[in-house]
Amino acid sequence: MRRLIGERFGPWLILLVYSFSLLFLFFPARAEDSPRNRFGKGKKYVSLISGYGDGFSIGFVGDQDGRKVELLAIFPSIGLGLSDTKAINKWYRGNFDLLVEGQFITNFEPERGASVGANFMMRYNFLARVRLIPYAGLGGGIGYLDFNLESQEDGLIFYPQAGLGFHYFLTNRVAVDASWRVHHMSNSGTNMPNRSVNTNLFLLGISVFVD
Repeated sequence: MRRLIGERFGPWLILLVYSFSLLFLFFPARAEDSPRNRFGKGKKYVSLISGYGDGFSIGFVGDQDGRKVELLAIFPSIGLGLSDTKAINKWYRGNFDLLVEGQFITNFEPERGASVGANFMMRYNFLARVRLIPYAGLGGGIGYLDFNLESQEDGLIFYPQAGLGFHYFLTNRVAVDASWRVHHMSNSGTNMPNRSVNTNLFLLGISVFVD
């Protein structure tokens, strides 16, 4: 199934990343600019990331057929800076952002299915370096699940998630975005069964900073 995902979606994902990388032509850099100046209160950026998710379980959470899930995720998003730079002279110098994401998920195993929804992600960006900007994020959202699993009822679903990643700036406004997330889907017991679906998500994409 991993081979099938690569054959069907690999060329499109590569084309998508290359197409977004061309956007730097519309945002010429000035000599006084620095990638770190792209972060701060009121600063905005748009991102498109995509990648592969592999199911796992923690005890009974996500066990049974939920741990067999293999999926493709596409997350378009808008980011907004919530704070100016904190702890300027510390190694953890950084700022807080809010990410508003669309969540479009296609499942391939053990049954075909999909999930669509929206997510809010709070991020802390570590700004000690200039071009390599690591971040940590925590968030949650709501959507609709149609995975046809025996261990997780379809319908209303919640998306708690957390992860780590980084921006690597190609120009002063365009960055490659790579990240890993633990992504959880369950309905908080509103319908049964509710064993949940947990996935490790490995994501890659492009972020364009417009301020």
